[in-house]
Amino acid sequence: MSTAIVDSSSGDIAILLFISAFDFEISLMQEHFNENYMDSSKYPKATFSGNIQNFSLEELLDSEKDYKILGVLTIRGIEKNVSVSCRLKKISKGLSLKTNFNVSAGDFDIKIPKVVRNKISQEINITAEYDLFEKL
Repeated sequence: MSTAIVDSSSGDIAILLFISAFDFEISLMQEHFNENYMDSSKYPKATFSGNIQNFSLEELLDSEKDYKILGVLTIRGIEKNVSVSCRLKKISKGLSLKTNFNVSAGDFDIKIPKVVRNKISQEINITAEYDLFEKL
């Protein structure tokens, strides 16, 4: 489960993600992910807070436009400054945001055991898509 909000007047963005909400086809993989890699009982959520650079709700179009987001990604209690690209477009009563970027597991002290190191990437691919609607 994930929640995102954007302040349409400033371009500030905040995202909250509950780690244990990830679903896996194989329950053992989900257990290892939560207990061995992410320690989700101790670090139940990941957060991102930042600012969409040069953002203007009035200038959004019905077609996607590229923007840069500068912010802080927090995973397992470790904060990292990040700069990510995103695509925004106007939708009925709001905006659509899409992003896809990579971070290093080592940057967030996620340890991958040697026995499975060849089967698990050191890079974490983060993909997010949100349809955000104006507050009524």
